[in-house]
Amino acid sequence: MRWYITFYNPEVVFESFRDADITATGEFNEALNLMAFPDIEYIAIMRVGGLSTDAFAATNRIKMVGVKTDWGIDVLASGENVRLSQSFFANDFVNWNYEVAS
Repeated sequence: MRWYITFYNPEVVFESFRDADITATGEFNEALNLMAFPDIEYIAIMRVGGLSTDAFAATNRIKMVGVKTDWGIDVLASGENVRLSQSFFANDFVNWNYEVAS
């Protein structure tokens, strides 16, 4: 199968809540530590169809995109929880509608 990268121009943005206590060991600070700093490579995966609570199984379809972090940006709004927003850079890897094997 050939992939023509010019046909796919995915854009991945991740947002997570920020913890009020930056020394806490909760999941919000874990997300901050993983996503707030530049030049960290990931593969972003999105399931096509199905419920997010179901385990992955053979024949499920997923979309995968190679991404790289930039500096995370705080999202601040009156009356809302503080969030971290990460707009990833594309990293030259796209695999659309991949069928999960067993």
